[in-house]
Amino acid sequence: MATIPKPRTRTRLGKAAGLLSTIATLVLLGWLWPQTLHGPTAYIGVNGHSMDGTYRTGDLILVRHQTSYHVGDIVAYTIPANEFGAGAHVIHRIVGGNATVGYTTQGDNKTITDPWHPRPRDVLGRSRLRVPGGGNVIQYLARPLPLGLLCGGITVLALLSASRNESKTHLASDHDPGLSAASAT
Repeated sequence: MATIPKPRTRTRLGKAAGLLSTIATLVLLGWLWPQTLHGPTAYIGVNGHSMDGTYRTGDLILVRHQTSYHVGDIVAYTIPANEFGAGAHVIHRIVGGNATVGYTTQGDNKTITDPWHPRPRDVLGRSRLRVPGGGNVIQYLARPLPLGLLCGGITVLALLSASRNESKTHLASDHDPGLSAASAT
């Protein structure tokens, strides 16, 4: 009579690796969670030449909110209400001012300062990461056809993965070594 193999149990190392990868994923998600969902990070696409030399049109910049900002920091801000261009996002370097009277900002490729003086409530955050060309990719994927194809592709992959896992489960339960050993005799 054949013995039935015991189900494999996860080793301590496997459990620890799973726990560490879960923790790393949660930390990464916390760091990348967007401000639109009350997270600390905003994603700014560069459009224009005022920051040439530092950023290029089409770059994606991740900015994170901070409690304070200083001269030299590159920040993204929303043009304050009741000013020309109100509501638009700008990413420039702080060259003066303070949190009380508003910051003075200027593009690295410009010779004059900006006419706006954003206060801390207007600042989305300080530049933390540049993804070259990432803004172009996001802008492309936001169009209806590419977005639909992306969502459809993800759905198909999820369904195929679930189907594959289900068939592996059925194969494992259908295979009974004791039964096949008995029928061979």
